[in-house]
Amino acid sequence: MTRDSEVAAEPLTGRAGGGERFSREEARAGDDRTSEFGPRSRMDRGTRSGRPCFRGEVSRADAHAPIPAPTTSVPAERERTPEHARPSAVGAPELSDPNVAGAVGTTVPAGANRAPPGSGPAPDPSRIRRRLLVLTSIGHFVNDGTVFFVPVVATLLASGRAASPLEITAMLVVYYAASSLLGLYVGHWADRSGRPLELMALGLAILGLGMGGFYVALVLVSGAAGFAAAIIAALVVGFGSSFYHPLGASLLQAGFDRRQLGTALGINGAIGSVGRALYPTLFFLIGLLITDNSAVLAFAALGVAASAVVASSGPGRRPANPPSAGTRGAPAARQAFTLGIVTLAAVAFVRSAATFGVVAFLPTYLQLVRPLWPGAPLGVEVTILYLGGILGQPFFGALASRIDIRLLLSVTSLGSALSTLGFLVVGGAPAVAFLFLTGFFTFSAFPLLMSLSAEYVDPRSTSLANSLVFGLGSGGGMAIGPLIVGLIIANEYAHLPLGFAAMIVLGVAAAVAVLVIPRSGTQRSRMPLFG
Repeated sequence: MTRDSEVAAEPLTGRAGGGERFSREEARAGDDRTSEFGPRSRMDRGTRSGRPCFRGEVSRADAHAPIPAPTTSVPAERERTPEHARPSAVGAPELSDPNVAGAVGTTVPAGANRAPPGSGPAPDPSRIRRRLLVLTSIGHFVNDGTVFFVPVVATLLASGRAASPLEITAMLVVYYAASSLLGLYVGHWADRSGRPLELMALGLAILGLGMGGFYVALVLVSGAAGFAAAIIAALVVGFGSSFYHPLGASLLQAGFDRRQLGTALGINGAIGSVGRALYPTLFFLIGLLITDNSAVLAFAALGVAASAVVASSGPGRRPANPPSAGTRGAPAARQAFTLGIVTLAAVAFVRSAATFGVVAFLPTYLQLVRPLWPGAPLGVEVTILYLGGILGQPFFGALASRIDIRLLLSVTSLGSALSTLGFLVVGGAPAVAFLFLTGFFTFSAFPLLMSLSAEYVDPRSTSLANSLVFGLGSGGGMAIGPLIVGLIIANEYAHLPLGFAAMIVLGVAAAVAVLVIPRSGTQRSRMPLFG
């Protein structure tokens, strides 16, 4: 009787041979892995009460009841089937509908319809995924367009408000530190609330508010008051930027199977790169049509408008899968600290420090030290860098489902370092090509890191795990890289090539550090470091 009421464990996934791995230890433990995103491949057998059983529990209703007809069991090798294997993305339209297949405690008899009688046909999973990709791509466009415009704002403060290198460095460090540290709170908040889409909308609104603060610093005040306004705006924008990447990634991780995840993240990341590429150019075009710096207000309004669009697409109700009485509640935060997540975050930190030490100061370098060509508009020069990411993210995202992601991380880290070196030592058309390649390799981090992080953590803790990797890891590197370069240049912009050279060395080190990341899909990689 006990054997008939055991709950099969969630399969652990990996990329060895393109197949799925199943942990026998997890099967013996009976860990059901039911999450607020929805159950992952529930394979209940012999249950009648509808209550989830954990670690071999037997409900009283089941203990003395005849065994009902067998229910559908999804073999481990078929978990990748999109319509059945992926959990619901809580907070997205339709995906959080309690009538959609996959609600907690729902056991589907073999051959039965997943939707209850009279509820109408089940939503088309492909349509739901497309809508989810559209909403997250809107968020990515505005988020990356806004946050990667911050180095351009730094250049405007340096050239228009005569801000010193130390003041610019302080502003950049405040911005990147806020994005990194506050992201941990945002990720934990999202995992506990089960509302990543609504929180993503909140982050976009905060970004719009921060851009309004930069307008104040650029136009309305100057001197010490202008510097204070810039620091406050950097803090607000940094907080707003901590929302999108972990939450957008967790929504896509929940909505797409592993064969499609890398491609979806790559497309989503490419839309973010479009935002990065367009914002600097739009700034100068709007300035020509209206007034200087007026585009900053337009970007603030765009952030608020995007927030309204995303928020209006949410279900506006509680999560579809709250913990049932007598079951385990929200996972402890320490469950996100697995060996794979911690090592991946450490490598992301080194890689990000190397790349963003260059990216943060590159607009200032192009404006004040060496333009690509005489009289080149700054917006066009920066756009060339970001255009590389538009092609690079979907390219490396598509490869993520076919090639070991650790190898791709190493190749892109090395490619970014060597492309930066080429940009520094040549001029003319070759310099333009190397600037494009720098963006091509540098901005591949999002689809690669987020595809890999999904393999290292329980689905209930994905937002916090993503915050550890992309927030504390990449975001922390974003804060440290500009700080290192700022200390090297010693209050003199002419020393920027020396600071960039140090970042090139660090980029090569990041390519080698990838060797410490454990192979995904192994029990060791998912081992919690704190119990």
